Amino acid sequence: MSIAGRCRLYGLVWWIAALILAARARPFFGPDGLWMEDALIALGAAVVIGVAKGGSVMRRAAEKARGRIIRRGATAPPWSVFEPQVIALIGVMMALGFAIRLAPYPEQYRMWAVGVLYPGVALALLIGSAPLLRG
Repeated sequence: MSIAGRCRLYGLVWWIAALILAARARPFFGPDGLWMEDALIALGAAVVIGVAKGGSVMRRAAEKARGRIIRRGATAPPWSVFEPQVIALIGVMMALGFAIRLAPYPEQYRMWAVGVLYPGVALALLIGSAPLLRG
């Protein structure tokens, strides 16, 4: 696989993660969740978080990943893109996501936490993946 193909594959993984987060957030919106003004406020906050995190932290992470892919070259195994530290970070992020969704606290707080953080992180992943998708 070419270096550009490896970068795009890594970017695709980010897009899949973003879609999973968006799908997980969806049930928290609607008449039984965040509705009308509350939904707009939550999504507005999510956009602010997503643009800020996507344009800074996630973009830098994508540029580092792209640099690793380029340094390792086209002959490295495709899975070598995922360093142990990255795999550990993904595991921690997934555990935090489960904790936010499943921890025993009032449903109203859960709706706000998931309704702001999940779409915000999803947008950050989409924005931040740009350097990878360019190849």
